[in-house]
Amino acid sequence: MSPDPLHGLSACALPLGNAWLALRERPPRAALRALRARYRELTEQGEPLLVCARHHRASDGWLLPCLLAAPGAFLLHPRRRPWIVADPRSRFAGRLAPLWHRLGRVISVRQGAGLFAHIEAALGIQSKLAGGEPVLLFPAGDADDDEDEPYSYLVGRTLESMPATRVLCVRASRGALDHRVVAPTTKHSGLRAVRELALAVRDALRELDRAHS
Repeated sequence: MSPDPLHGLSACALPLGNAWLALRERPPRAALRALRARYRELTEQGEPLLVCARHHRASDGWLLPCLLAAPGAFLLHPRRRPWIVADPRSRFAGRLAPLWHRLGRVISVRQGAGLFAHIEAALGIQSKLAGGEPVLLFPAGDADDDEDEPYSYLVGRTLESMPATRVLCVRASRGALDHRVVAPTTKHSGLRAVRELALAVRDALRELDRAHS
């Protein structure tokens, strides 16, 4: 397969250009080193890796990858750079959405687009994970969101289809940074399993929120 001509630009320029977000948030250095070390360890293990976080602001899709690795790291190890599941109508991207989605390695899915669109997105996520590339998504916007948020379906469907997937839950907000690795399991199948697995990830994210509330 021929290399993407935009890879060098996207892997290097974007993390550098958005490093100011991490600096503005001022995450604790010890927590930042721990998160990056854990992310590197998980990606080196070669097992499917799903990164989940709460969507606190429109720029989170840019901020989280900057926190997962030092600027330039994805240029040296391009397959460690996460694909981001996002709505192409993102307010942060605006008119630059097409370019942002190309440079940002985005799996597009419109909120409210219907079940078949989310099934297609779930298959896209599973394809990236099976190829050894991590995927980042935001299963819920904040602690008050309903557990039936469409992106939560993508989490549950992915875990139900690929039980070996590890989930790196990240809490990055208001100067706090923390993470937890979970591997949810279920004895059920079908939609009941999808819901149970999605709720397990949601609960892990809420526990991180409570630890820093």
